[in-house]
Amino acid sequence: MIPCPPEFRLDSASVNPFNLSSDSHQISTNWNISIFLRNSFAEWTSISYEALQVMVLYEERIISAGSIMVGDLQGTEKKKRKAMVVQGSLGATSMHVDDWLRKAILKERSAYGVVDFTVTVEATVRIRLGLGLLGHTGRVWVPCYHVKMELPSNSTLGTMVGGPRKCQALVDFKSLGPF
Repeated sequence: MIPCPPEFRLDSASVNPFNLSSDSHQISTNWNISIFLRNSFAEWTSISYEALQVMVLYEERIISAGSIMVGDLQGTEKKKRKAMVVQGSLGATSMHVDDWLRKAILKERSAYGVVDFTVTVEATVRIRLGLGLLGHTGRVWVPCYHVKMELPSNSTLGTMVGGPRKCQALVDFKSLGPF
């Protein structure tokens, strides 16, 4: 029996700098992300993750990506670490973007003062049931749609608006199977 997926919540996001170059079609960003994880399973279930692969997308195009290290979420009577917040930086990235994408971001920022991004998280997850005798390994994919970032035109700092966002975790245990 495979339990329900873990709970993921995007607690905060900021970006500094957020620069769009018109002449070289480059976007320069450094994202800081805070993600809340909760083991929503029964007692005696533990979850461990490899590094979270985090991507920031605009119009389904990746504009920044990086890894955030995690740890284990235990659900035992002695150690009730069933929830944690992981924070990380995606690092300074500079990528080439098509002109239409650059113009779309600028138009949205100019019209609304905010830009709508998608943040996705992917990782290998190991869930150990009971006393560690039975477990499954799979891939977890967590899309967080409509992450609104306030990006003032007179600043390179952007911040998430609207508070924390609960995101639906999708786990595929068929991809890797038992361990």
